[in-house]
Amino acid sequence: MSRMEIRTQQEIGKHSVIWVFDGEAPSEAVVPAVETGYVNNQPFGATKTYSDISDLDEYGNVKGIWSFDGWYKTTKGTGSTLVTNGKIPNDDVVIHGKWS
Repeated sequence: MSRMEIRTQQEIGKHSVIWVFDGEAPSEAVVPAVETGYVNNQPFGATKTYSDISDLDEYGNVKGIWSFDGWYKTTKGTGSTLVTNGKIPNDDVVIHGKWS
């Protein structure tokens, strides 16, 4: 007799939105938490934005300013920017944030 894996109805077809920063980012910027429980074609929002963040030296002097460039479908801030929303494909989604 073979073993059969049994999943609950809730686990079948559920997907996650995973947020990451590609490349360098200011230490004060917090990546949004993974969002779980999405189903195929369900809308999700990519609306999290950030204000500019000052990059300070050890004495508190401003060395530069970090600016958030937006959320992208592909790594390194290439491809289409997700300005406000998207739809879940039949898989998990990784959304890439870019800072400059």
